[in-house]
Amino acid sequence: MRFDAPKAIDLSETAHQKLCVEYADRAGWGHLLIMIPNGMQIAGDTAARARYMASLKAMGLRPGVSDLFLAWPSGPHHGAWFEMKKIGARAPGAEQVAFLLNMHKQGYYADVCYGFDEWVHSVTRYMRGLESLWGAEDNTV
Repeated sequence: MRFDAPKAIDLSETAHQKLCVEYADRAGWGHLLIMIPNGMQIAGDTAARARYMASLKAMGLRPGVSDLFLAWPSGPHHGAWFEMKKIGARAPGAEQVAFLLNMHKQGYYADVCYGFDEWVHSVTRYMRGLESLWGAEDNTV
């Protein structure tokens, strides 16, 4: 599939993630790619934000949950979790790493992708039934 993405180096994490969703939509499996709204900005004053955040947590919002989930079993995996980062961003936080490690232990593919191009490479590996390369250099997965 031909997909011409803009120059990736200057894009925000949000822009990279939108490209991932557009790519999945064009490929015909976008309905299986789900965005998790962790890290969203909440409007209102401090008290209103605190009430809303408490409500979200009561409904199942969990810190560290990855940005994208692909609900498509492939190879030995039940599905795939992708933590998106913009190119040049710092490493994922401790809660994000803990979440990815836990998902990997539960039989899911888990990866950190620095931009759209890395995500395409990773999702292609996943769909071929291969293991994630995330953490291979430091044995975290």
